[in-house]
Amino acid sequence: MNFLDLRTVVFTNIIIFTICTLVVALLWRQSRNRFAGISFLVIDFAMQTAAIFLLAMRGFITDWMSMTLANIMAFAGAILGYIGLERFVGKISSQVHNYIFLTIYAFAFSYFALIQTDLSVRNLVVSLGLLIIWFQCMWLMLYRVDPGMRPLTLGVGIVFSALCLVNIVRIVEFFTSPHPVDDYFHSGAFQILVMITYQMLMILLTFSLVLMVNKRLFVRIKTQEEKFAKAFHSSPYAIALTRLDDGRIMEVNEGFVNISGYGYDEVAGKTTFDLHIWAREEERAAIVDELSRNGKVQGRELHLKKKTGELLTGIFSAEIITINNEKCVLTSFSDISERKRMEEEILEMSLRDPLTELYNRRGFFAIAEQEIKTANRARRKMHLTFIDCDGLKWINDNIGHEAGDRVLMATADILLRTFRESDVIARVGGDEFAVLSIYAADIDQEVSSRRLQQNIDEYNESGSRRYKLAMSWGMSVYDPEFPVAFDELMAAADKLMYANKKAKANPR
Repeated sequence: MNFLDLRTVVFTNIIIFTICTLVVALLWRQSRNRFAGISFLVIDFAMQTAAIFLLAMRGFITDWMSMTLANIMAFAGAILGYIGLERFVGKISSQVHNYIFLTIYAFAFSYFALIQTDLSVRNLVVSLGLLIIWFQCMWLMLYRVDPGMRPLTLGVGIVFSALCLVNIVRIVEFFTSPHPVDDYFHSGAFQILVMITYQMLMILLTFSLVLMVNKRLFVRIKTQEEKFAKAFHSSPYAIALTRLDDGRIMEVNEGFVNISGYGYDEVAGKTTFDLHIWAREEERAAIVDELSRNGKVQGRELHLKKKTGELLTGIFSAEIITINNEKCVLTSFSDISERKRMEEEILEMSLRDPLTELYNRRGFFAIAEQEIKTANRARRKMHLTFIDCDGLKWINDNIGHEAGDRVLMATADILLRTFRESDVIARVGGDEFAVLSIYAADIDQEVSSRRLQQNIDEYNESGSRRYKLAMSWGMSVYDPEFPVAFDELMAAADKLMYANKKAKANPR
């Protein structure tokens, strides 16, 4: 060791510790949002580097700074490093005992550095202090950590084991060898060997920390990939991944296969155009426009086609993402066709009269309001016929409500046979019916009245009953040139119907 002096080794340590600190700082920048505790490791390495620098300045700065402050910083940094490792592995514990050790360490080192100067005892204090902290680090990395994480922390634990061993050797050396020199930079070959060993172990510690963090990052990424892959393939929704530039399908899940009817081999490398999936071009154009503007589409209801040509209704979402520096579109489609059919059936039921299966008053008025708007735009007339079943109360009271129901169903059947398929027929009250004739240009009210009466007569002649079916009706006309509210149109037809009923009751 005569070719090296301790001051040269210390200056070499400054360079090595600085490089190691920068590496750990870069590691923190890479993983600061993923793992806890790495910032403490950066502070630890920075304090160790600062301590070595102060040590190298001995003779140029006060002994208090180059000895006491430097060593207290190194010890405090080691404690912070231990705290960082605990946070990283999720084994946070109370540090009261280490704060007590720091206080004792600072007092003991200051005493033997400034009051009762003794280099060998100072080296013993440093060795004992670092052994206590580094043993805790070793124990944490090798035993306290969860078994599943031990393969990641093993390398760091072995390096701390080597650091503990170096300090044990230093303690043994204190009790077995003479120490005539009280100048640290002339301590001899043993201290040079110790400093060089610290250099090598610091490099190994930095390397093992980088490996530990990156292995954990790799495990997390792999776990997330597996999680998202399972979510992708097991989702009941149809999910597809396509390239943005040419729209070619890169991957689909089982939900896509089940919903669309296409197999994996049929969609690979194809576009949605090739598969003729889009049912309506205007919906596809709207999706492309929104994607280009916002980068995503959320919860849009649209229609797609299965391989069989069957139309599907669903909720469509898409988002532009980047995979391996390539822009892709991740899309999902939830088939709600059955739900839509049920909703339509429920809506239809709410608009239908359960006895006659004609539209009820609510359904009739809803359709009529839309047809009035259409008639106004097209400048076409409509006819409204208001019909009342004569004598229904007498039938209900004297023959029974079952007979009354048969009368209502017969009335519905007669109206369906009398008027056209394009006409809207409804039961708007107990014994009241209404017919809206939409295309009225070729309708003759007298012809319609004769046809209705003829169908009533045929019904009455078709069987032997205790009653004769009779109806009264009135017809009004909606003219876009003189628009009125639909209620007024109904009132006009109702008035004519009652005039008809009164005329039959009081014939001249």
